[in-house]
Amino acid sequence: NGGSASYVSNRNGTSSSALSISNGAYVEFPTTNLLNNNFTHSLWVSPSSLPTSGNYQYILSIGGIGLSQELYIENDNGVLRWVFRSSTTIGNVDVKYAGTISVGQWYHVAIVRTANALQMYINGILAQSSPDSGLNSTYASPSIGRIGSQSSGVVNFFNGEVDEVRLFRG
Repeated sequence: NGGSASYVSNRNGTSSSALSISNGAYVEFPTTNLLNNNFTHSLWVSPSSLPTSGNYQYILSIGGIGLSQELYIENDNGVLRWVFRSSTTIGNVDVKYAGTISVGQWYHVAIVRTANALQMYINGILAQSSPDSGLNSTYASPSIGRIGSQSSGVVNFFNGEVDEVRLFRG
């Protein structure tokens, strides 16, 4: 797709163990075994650039148009935020956290969905929680998983490094 992806040293200095993606590169993965009401998604992420005002960089996206789970960095008029959005048949459920996001800094981001809440953890600390109203286990068909791009279209690319991506259901 014209992008660039390569293995680089991770946050601990271990060579060839983190993925660097830029210029429109992304990784696609199957989602069949991930479609569940309860889940935990976690990963280490280090942005090499940040989105300009009014734009987004998608780090992790599962689903498709209208029904998806998405982790991204947004720039809302100069305010940078970590955002996890669950798009459902009745609207969106978001958890947003406006903390410091710096280029070249590693962050551990975890999203936990239980029967009662959608929670975002940044570096092990609960950053934001939202009631679980409206979440469903139905994803768009076909359902696509991507690291570095939006699943509902090849847009809003992430530029940076990702490591230890873990996707658990249940």
